[in-house]
Amino acid sequence: MAYHVFLSRGEDTRWTFSDHLYTALVGSGFRTLRDERGKNTTSLEREIIEKCKSSIIVFSKGYVSSGQCLDELVMVLELKRRCKHVVLPVFYDLEPTHVRKQTGVVAKAFARFESEAGEREGREQVEVWREALIEVAGLAGLVLQNQADGHESKFIKIIIQEIANKLDRTVLSVTPYPIGTDTRVKDINLWLQDESNSTGIMVIYGMGGIGKTTIAKIAYNQNSDRFEGSSFIANIRETSQQPNGMVRLQKQLLSNIVKQRKEKIYNIHEGIVKIKDAICCKRVLIVLDDVDELEQLNAVLEMRDWLYPGSKIIVTTRQERILKAHEGCERYQVKELSDVESLCLFSLNAFGQDRPIEAYSELSKKAVYFCSGLPLALEVLGSSLSGESVDVWESALAKLQTFSNAKIHNVLQVSYDCLDDHDKELFLDIVCFFLGQEKDYMDKILDGCGFHVTIGIRNLVRKCLVSISEIDNNTLMMHQLLRDMGREIIRQESPKEPGRRSRVWHHKDAFNVVKEKTGTEAIEGLILDLEARKDDIRAMNAKDSEHPHLEVLLRKRKSSKRHHQSILSWLPENSASRELFMEQDEQGFKTDAFSQMQRLRILQLYDVHLSGGYDKFPFKLRWLCWRGCPLTFIPNEFPLDHMVVLDLPYSNLVQFWKGTKLLKLLKILNLSRSYDLTSSPNFSKLPNLERLILKDCINLVEIKSLEKLILSGCSKLDELPPDLGKMETLKEFQVDGVNLLSSTTGEVKSWHEVVYSWVSKPSKRAEVSSASLPSFVVWLSLAHCNITDDTFPKDLSSMPLLQGLRLSRNPIRNLPSSIKDLGFLMELDLERCTRLQALPELPMSLKAMTNIRVQGTGKGNKSSKLVEFTDAEHVLYECGIYSIFLIGSAVPAWFKNKSIGCSMSLNVPSLAKQGTWGLKVCICYGLSPNYKKSKWRHECIVVNNKTRGLKWTYRSAFIGAAAEGQDLMWLSDWRIGDQIMEGGDEVTVSVHMDDDFQVKEFGVRVEHNIEQEADGIDLSAYQMGSGEYFLCNHEEYARSKHYSMMAGLGSDLVEKCLCGFQYEKHTMH
Repeated sequence: MAYHVFLSRGEDTRWTFSDHLYTALVGSGFRTLRDERGKNTTSLEREIIEKCKSSIIVFSKGYVSSGQCLDELVMVLELKRRCKHVVLPVFYDLEPTHVRKQTGVVAKAFARFESEAGEREGREQVEVWREALIEVAGLAGLVLQNQADGHESKFIKIIIQEIANKLDRTVLSVTPYPIGTDTRVKDINLWLQDESNSTGIMVIYGMGGIGKTTIAKIAYNQNSDRFEGSSFIANIRETSQQPNGMVRLQKQLLSNIVKQRKEKIYNIHEGIVKIKDAICCKRVLIVLDDVDELEQLNAVLEMRDWLYPGSKIIVTTRQERILKAHEGCERYQVKELSDVESLCLFSLNAFGQDRPIEAYSELSKKAVYFCSGLPLALEVLGSSLSGESVDVWESALAKLQTFSNAKIHNVLQVSYDCLDDHDKELFLDIVCFFLGQEKDYMDKILDGCGFHVTIGIRNLVRKCLVSISEIDNNTLMMHQLLRDMGREIIRQESPKEPGRRSRVWHHKDAFNVVKEKTGTEAIEGLILDLEARKDDIRAMNAKDSEHPHLEVLLRKRKSSKRHHQSILSWLPENSASRELFMEQDEQGFKTDAFSQMQRLRILQLYDVHLSGGYDKFPFKLRWLCWRGCPLTFIPNEFPLDHMVVLDLPYSNLVQFWKGTKLLKLLKILNLSRSYDLTSSPNFSKLPNLERLILKDCINLVEIKSLEKLILSGCSKLDELPPDLGKMETLKEFQVDGVNLLSSTTGEVKSWHEVVYSWVSKPSKRAEVSSASLPSFVVWLSLAHCNITDDTFPKDLSSMPLLQGLRLSRNPIRNLPSSIKDLGFLMELDLERCTRLQALPELPMSLKAMTNIRVQGTGKGNKSSKLVEFTDAEHVLYECGIYSIFLIGSAVPAWFKNKSIGCSMSLNVPSLAKQGTWGLKVCICYGLSPNYKKSKWRHECIVVNNKTRGLKWTYRSAFIGAAAEGQDLMWLSDWRIGDQIMEGGDEVTVSVHMDDDFQVKEFGVRVEHNIEQEADGIDLSAYQMGSGEYFLCNHEEYARSKHYSMMAGLGSDLVEKCLCGFQYEKHTMH
């Protein structure tokens, strides 16, 4: 079995830090090898270690004092040099400088080694160890004292993420102390790995906080790479209740399965069709976390008929009742931890070790008793009491003792009681208003409210009270039990009078407070959601109607009236259900209902109509979210002086406001889907505006002269401000769907990182002039604009800062010669430019050129030899090397040097020492009989100039995989400057292919007086050692790693020939 990680450690960390790290690695899905016996490494074990993809070296005082450990280190570094084995040094209780300079405890250890090394071989071995320590200390590593303030559990999380990045794996974050999960996950793994062709559904159930999600994450991490597609959909219950929540979940599922960054879904029914198409043709693993409705489970079970044989679905739920109606699924109940497991987990969180400190032993046992084997309670209580005195412990536990039966709510509240006043208020704001919000968005709002958000969030994360999602745009997350605990604290402020509470989050309480005008100065935040109230009423009616299944659908709909109308087309005209949907029990509210709430900071209104003046409206508002605002403009008396974020989506605004008020604090303005809006605000009155969102403002015809400007879908916009080029802070600019761009002139005052994504309607032919392209643009997308040679500008020099150019899906035949003048251009994307005939001279800065299909026999300035092949499907350019993949089983006749092996030596002709030399390499290969479609690729071409002592190893970002019975040709053209060779040099060229492929024939052609493509490229960036270069630009593909080089070409040749492209991200040290 191949392993992901070899864990090398000393005896002193074997049962402590290294053991915790090993458990976390396994829990995160990394197949991890470690020495279980503590004896010398045998030859068999060395062979196993050599199959590991990476090594983690845990440096400790015991490690550098052990000859066996140092032998392992030497072997690991040999692997690194020989096959680019990934090495991650972790400095546990040693500083890297002590290892590199070999001082302190390292010096003492080596003094002992040298005194014991009597023979010559022994002394030589000590020198090998010294060199190994110097080499490894120079690698990028992690130091405990520099990370997470020395917190071992946080440090382990950082190590997991770092090795995941180096191995290019997506790993779900799990608790650093997964105590008791091994035995619980074992049965689930057996089910997932049964290798049967039957589809299966397993439901994991148990009470809240018992560890269902953790167990599901661990099982997912350990098994997702066994399936062709996988997706973990977290927090379904919470997300599905948010506006457009079900569509968001569908988008995530579809994006994960088809491995695309974004999938467009406009409604639930379209999402169902797309998901069905995606999961019916490959084995998938899908985890649906926190399902709480019977109808949701029914929908999952109906998916069984769509699944490809061998696919699996895991559902987690706390609702055991929803299982009773179903016999067709496996069930697994998660039970409480044992007393031993509970004490261990509590101790790890409280003391950083698996047993209590002696002085706290009896107190720890009492704390564990109150937690009743619930992992969430053990983690939260242990983290909250960590570092506190005995007196604090006794006080906290005495408080728990006063509660009969010590309900879990009271246990969790101890963690809240341990917070200072600032963090308590921050916590209560989060539980009511910010769960599921992006952290950056929340930061701006709460900073405006006077909170110290950065330090506050860090404290809450340390106390295990809040987490930040790593897979969902850095959104804030919290366990439901903690959320309920926080909201109960607020309810207890005034159990019978919601108007006297600091925060009113429930729509029923808010409705009564505003309707009856019982609000007081105590209220700091309020959510009034009429749509949620209507859903409750309709759901109760639906239970007694002839359409009982409408209850779930109704509960999920929280959007504007426009959306209600758009999804109703499938209902019968006379349907009672339609009347139910269209019920407009509009409630009348007065603005003076808010007049007493003068401390109100946060106000969220959904489909609420207010009547009256705004002169007495709360003046301290920092965040107003008013979805479906009925106003046609903002009145002058509306209190906006302290506003930081103003969200008015789906509003009736025609213009923002008629006044000239200066809004000094406003940072975010969202007017998206305000369909009647015709003009933007006057930006001169918004000096600190950072983000303006005008998405789908279809009647917007003018924007006046921001870190982010989004104009996507503004189909009637036909003019941009003339001074757009002077906007010094603009970082992101998106104008999808805009048909005509006016001149954008002006002085460029700073380096702008601008996304200028212009997608014109394919049915029209876009005419692009140089004047219509802003001079500050850095990334330009003109994809799918029906651009031809006649409509594309001949002069591109007006965009001197351009780094990326996307021209995919256009019928363009030739690129303008002026492209060579784009001195900063690094990426060029020509996917599906099916009429492309030739390539001109390209800029020296270009590092990545992918997705090119050359159909004609046109002759470009510097790449004619490559594009003369009429069957050529793709050209890849990186590091001064062109690569192309095409069907073929024999090296062309014009290659003078051929071999049926994988290596050859040749002498460069000495008759002409002047001029520059280049190489062309051709490799014909097919699938090996043992082809396994491995995810990891190790193909490379090695050019070794023995005369000059130079060596280049080139690893292509992509590799073509032929279909069974077919052969491919990989042709590469090396133009990496005049340093590669000279006349008279002895050069060896070899190719190294993965076991999945078999080399049929191999050819090399030496060329003289070629025009170099990459004069001026600094190859020092690729230098691995003296005279040795590793040419690999995979880092440049990090943001586009989901690209498939053959994606969507629709060519039979590509489908037959290039069906298995793989991407591998390499990390260089």
